[in-house]
Amino acid sequence: MKNKLALLSGILCIGLVIAFIFYTGKDNQKKEGYTTTGFAMGTAVMVSVYSDQGRQDADAVIDCVSRLEREQISWRIEGSEVYRVNHEYKAGEPYEISYDLAYAVLQEKEVSEAGDDLLALTIRPLASCWGIEDGKKEVPETQKIEEACSVVNDSKVHIVDEQGKELTQVSELSEDGTWYVLFDETGLSLDFGAMGKGIACDRVAESLEENQAEGACVAVGGSVLCYGAKPDGSGFRIGIRDPRGNENDMMGTVEVRSDRHPVYISTSGDYEKYFIQDGKRYHHILNPKTGYPADTGTISATVICESGALSDALSTMCILLPADQALKLVKSFDADVILIDKDKNIYMTEQAGKQFTITNGDYKVK
Repeated sequence: MKNKLALLSGILCIGLVIAFIFYTGKDNQKKEGYTTTGFAMGTAVMVSVYSDQGRQDADAVIDCVSRLEREQISWRIEGSEVYRVNHEYKAGEPYEISYDLAYAVLQEKEVSEAGDDLLALTIRPLASCWGIEDGKKEVPETQKIEEACSVVNDSKVHIVDEQGKELTQVSELSEDGTWYVLFDETGLSLDFGAMGKGIACDRVAESLEENQAEGACVAVGGSVLCYGAKPDGSGFRIGIRDPRGNENDMMGTVEVRSDRHPVYISTSGDYEKYFIQDGKRYHHILNPKTGYPADTGTISATVICESGALSDALSTMCILLPADQALKLVKSFDADVILIDKDKNIYMTEQAGKQFTITNGDYKVK
């Protein structure tokens, strides 16, 4: 009970998009788990680990997320791989990158191409124009939005091998190869905001496996990793935030088992970072084709699958697509989803329906 209270109070203070609801079994006296919080990638990192060295494993998790941000995927931190690429590349010339970065670029492009090219890897100029993630609270001038949109174009970013051959799928990569990113023109830049936290969860799973942790639940912002098993053999129960309630309000829970393989749950919504102007909500999930925040009627999307990067990318895509297209897209990647629209209607894939429980009667399954 002590761990449960500490965990919930941490979430209430931090205001995570997804909250944990853990229950320690009454007969579980051997390992009650170690819970801690940290901060990385601009968000809270919440960790609960079940292992003989819980504190060390939990600290390793937070360090893993911090190193990923600092060394590889941050567009802000000088010296990270993405920062170097964005500031050093020359149009038309291959720039050597790591296998992991090449993998991430191809993975995001695959998801985007399957969803009408709406998950822009090169969204940074448009995101900076709006500045919602940095606290700006006014709609930019139309001309500035149009100028920013003109340099958002993923078709001008390519992953190539040593011979200059372009790769189009993750399956074409090998860890022992040498890979390059090639930009067709200047002004483009990489930004993994749509899947970076999911990538972090994937890396955390690798860290937990290396450290032989028995079980863990880790949240990096709106992306959650459920790993291994709890000592009492029960599953993990994850709370889904009420998108029109306060940051501590839940509208339902998802229960998953991860004893055979890690399970990842990512939630995106129009309530995370936004402002209201003239009675209209403007949020941080931007449509690269219109230059404005997505306006499909979907206000929250929770994706469940076996890849953190994929769950994160798909949850963002589900906000950018109409509900029927979003459901179809998620199914094509063998994932599951829970969608909530502005009228508080819920749409789900079949398997998600078996895992999901509504706790707020204002929401109805359609």
